Amino acid sequence: LDIIKTFPDVDEKPVPGDSPIVQCDASQPQILSLSKVIIDPNPPARGENLTFTATGFISEDIEEGAYVEVDVRYGFIKLIHQTFDLCEEITKVDLECPIKKGPQVIQKEVEIPNEVPPGKYIVNARAYTKDDVFITCLTATIEFPPL
Repeated sequence: LDIIKTFPDVDEKPVPGDSPIVQCDASQPQILSLSKVIIDPNPPARGENLTFTATGFISEDIEEGAYVEVDVRYGFIKLIHQTFDLCEEITKVDLECPIKKGPQVIQKEVEIPNEVPPGKYIVNARAYTKDDVFITCLTATIEFPPL
């Protein structure tokens, strides 16, 4: 049984850049250290493209076999629970595995459909290496107003 947290998680750390994205499981060692995340427009708007720019530092190479677990909730309802191949997904932002350690900038544009129902969406992503070493945990809460 999933328990929905009533109070904010004390193990979260804001990511600079005024986006709704925060680092979760912040007390655990993570390979990715984000220094800034910017989203435009902020907040996201229906029917507009959303540009996401993340700047950070990777402390060790990330190789084929890395994966990311994504949960999307609409209020209390889990809409998506899916595992993605990280190396396959990063080709969409002009990167490829192995991702070499050092500074990285990722930029991605996504389309926000006009049909997004109003309400609060919570997105949570946890990424791991092929050997299950923790890369990062990110979470965001985005609210779309009534149409």
